[in-house]
Amino acid sequence: MGIDNFFDATFMVGLAFVLLCGGLAKPGWGALMEKLKVYTQSITQEFQKADRVLKEAEDRLEYAQAILEQFETKKQSLLHHMEQHIVQMEKIFQQDLVNKENWEHARFKTQCQTLFEEWKQDASQRFMKELNTQLIDLLQKDMSEYVQLNSTMFHKFLKEYKL
Repeated sequence: MGIDNFFDATFMVGLAFVLLCGGLAKPGWGALMEKLKVYTQSITQEFQKADRVLKEAEDRLEYAQAILEQFETKKQSLLHHMEQHIVQMEKIFQQDLVNKENWEHARFKTQCQTLFEEWKQDASQRFMKELNTQLIDLLQKDMSEYVQLNSTMFHKFLKEYKL
């Protein structure tokens, strides 16, 4: 029989009735009352033990709740720290991404500028070569016309003065 049965009112009334009937049926009412007193004391001691166990359990529960609150506080602090760290890492990542994009843009711009300068130099060289070729052709043409004109003029001069 456990201690929980002593808390039951029906059990207590039934026990009192049995004891009362037993006490009336037997002579030695004083001995019965003494037994009832001893029994009541043992029940009181059991209740006191139960109260001590309950008090210890309540103290342990309060201690566990305090530890749980500390854990929750530390957990919240850690979560807040992690959120700040994540935000900082996102900022660093975004800055790195911007720096990389800027670097790639600058590299692309430099490559384009280099290619443009090379193309410009190549185009300038081709233009100069073509210009020189055209000038040489024109000069040769002019020179041949000049030689022909000069030859013609010289022949005229010779014809006129019949030399």
